[in-house]
Amino acid sequence: MMDNLEHILDLLQCPECHQHPLMIVQQGSSDISLNCQACGKICRCYNGVLDLLAERDSALVQKTMGRRKARFYDAFFARGGFRRLYSRWRFRDEVNEFIDFFDLQSEDVVLDVGCGTGNYTVEFAKKIRKGVVIGLDLSLGMLEVCEKNAHKEGVANILLLRGNAENLPFKEASLRHICLGCLCLLDDIVPSLRNAYHCLAPGGILFGMSLAESETVKSRRIQKSFARVMQSYLVNRAMIEKYLKKVGFVNFEYRIEGFVGAFRAVKPNWQDIF
Repeated sequence: MMDNLEHILDLLQCPECHQHPLMIVQQGSSDISLNCQACGKICRCYNGVLDLLAERDSALVQKTMGRRKARFYDAFFARGGFRRLYSRWRFRDEVNEFIDFFDLQSEDVVLDVGCGTGNYTVEFAKKIRKGVVIGLDLSLGMLEVCEKNAHKEGVANILLLRGNAENLPFKEASLRHICLGCLCLLDDIVPSLRNAYHCLAPGGILFGMSLAESETVKSRRIQKSFARVMQSYLVNRAMIEKYLKKVGFVNFEYRIEGFVGAFRAVKPNWQDIF
């Protein structure tokens, strides 16, 4: 964990005051904490997860999945049972189609927002063996399953953070790649899109996935049932494109494979604007 943290430490900033970088102030074999010298915020590590939630984010945690639900989600919905029951499209097919769409290079740093149990976090890490993938989620249960999945797959270049998609603990224009796979869980997707835009460097890529509305009535009914179980929403292409443009993103692209819709957009460079 320490190697991965040191690799991305200069990208982090305090989630509480957003005025100062975070510094490593305590270190041991299994004891790591970060401190903000401006406001005194202390961020501690629990079971391989660095907690970077701000005080104002704590109320949201009550809505997240615990360990038992996270394990059920990982076993049935994430890769296995749901796809086998309702679609011939497999998780491996999604990976093969979408990883290249995200345009990752071997030494990139990738932020996976709403990483859940690590389905794509682990696959990103395999793609960029010389880089680091930062998996961020509100749920400790999800992050703990993600850590186990990464260990099972023999992937070490992952750093897990507990944080909020609407209050990302990163400096302005500090990242080149952000994956936002949690849009279907949000009542309002605009704050998360704006936060991602703030953290992306000019020319940086925003990639995301959500349930895509099917063209058939039967499939839409299945999707709506799934969305109710997961307390989520169907996010269609028109909605995503509308809000991405509103925030300032350009070069919008969209693909659908199976029940999953994937989008890609770019934060413009100054030369693209003028």
